[in-house]
Amino acid sequence: MGSQKFRLELSDKAEDFLKGCTRFVRERLKDALDKISRDPYNPEHSIPLVGNLSGKRRWTEGDFRVIYKVEDGNVTVYILQIGHRSNIYQKDI
Repeated sequence: MGSQKFRLELSDKAEDFLKGCTRFVRERLKDALDKISRDPYNPEHSIPLVGNLSGKRRWTEGDFRVIYKVEDGNVTVYILQIGHRSNIYQKDI
């Protein structure tokens, strides 16, 4: 994707999840968010979602998932939800 970074916009839900994490998990997820801002389409960590989540992507970071939407036109990634893999899809995204 070149060297241009995408701007990140975190939803209130995503910010609340980060605030409630342990410091270790929060730092790991912040590192993942930085990677997303550099390459939101990285095939090693990111896949497009289907069904009712079509148009969104999932980033895998250990046992955690980041659900986001990319808007290439305005170089922005909207972080919609962050959560544990066991219940991320049960949440309202």
